[in-house]
Amino acid sequence: MCNRWIYIEIQKGAYGLPKTGILANELLEKRLQLAGYYQSSTTPGQWQHKWRPIMFALVVNDFGVEYVGLEHVKHLTDTLR
Repeated sequence: MCNRWIYIEIQKGAYGLPKTGILANELLEKRLQLAGYYQSSTTPGQWQHKWRPIMFALVVNDFGVEYVGLEHVKHLTDTLR
């Protein structure tokens, strides 16, 4: 088992505005779905790809990522950019 970490910096956040979380989640969901990711029907915030061996959980501003192969992590980070 490998212990690898991915750090993602969030820029241009708008703290304190009630709608920003909802708007950010809607935009994230739209972009992830276009790239082949889908959210778990039983666990909100848990995402998987249709065929890539990668899964991640999003809790507030934190990601926990489980993957097999660096090319799949690159796909996720490129999607998030």
